[in-house]
Order: sequence, then structure tokens, then C-alpha cells
Amino acid sequence: MAESVKTPLRMTAREFVTCLAVMAWAPQLIAPAWLLARKPPSASWEVAAAFPVPALTAEQVIGDALNVRAGEQLLVHGAGGVTGGLLVALGSLRGAQVIATAGPASQQRVPPTVCWGG
Repeated sequence: MAESVKTPLRMTAREFVTCLAVMAWAPQLIAPAWLLARKPPSASWEVAAAFPVPALTAEQVIGDALNVRAGEQLLVHGAGGVTGGLLVALGSLRGAQVIATAGPASQQRVPPTVCWGG
């Protein structure tokens, strides 16, 4: 869970969620709330099921491997992709100055608040 999250996720019964869990190939699962994320109504089940993997990767890079802090610079190559976009978002949430690169086809997916590498 990102440090910037101050309140727990509040859910009601019968809400659709996705979860990152080992060996969890089941339509029903008992899991701690911090492992859950709401499934966006516009997301297909395939996208919702796949999303936790790049999210976990980005969190491990930002938090565990790099321990990015406010005021630091973070260079993200491939910022137009799913994992790259999450690295941009998480780095920004931690107060880092994010510098991003992306290919021509994916540049529009990078937030305009980041610096562009050239």
C-alpha cells in the first residue's frame, strides 16, 4: 500500500475487485483488504486481472529498490506503458522530479506534469 494512502479502502458486499494473491485462480477469495483494488467498471476482467502485476513491480522499484524520496530525480524510460506510467505516478506521489521518455505512439499517455527527456 502506498504511504500516501491515509484511509483504508471501503467496500460493500458484491463489489467487483481485483487482488494480487499467489495461487488464487478462483472466483471467490478471502484476502486482507490491503491486497484488494476495485475493478473499474470500464475495465475488462482480463485487464483487471493483469493490472496488479505491473502495479506491484512499480511499487517494488519505487519503494524497495530505489526508495525514492521527495526532491530526488527519477528517470523513467517507457513512461507510456503500464509499468512506466505507474512509475511516473508513484514517483510523483513521493515528491520526486520525474523525467520521462516514451515512444511516439505512447507519448499522449504520459501526464503533462513530467519533464521530457530528449
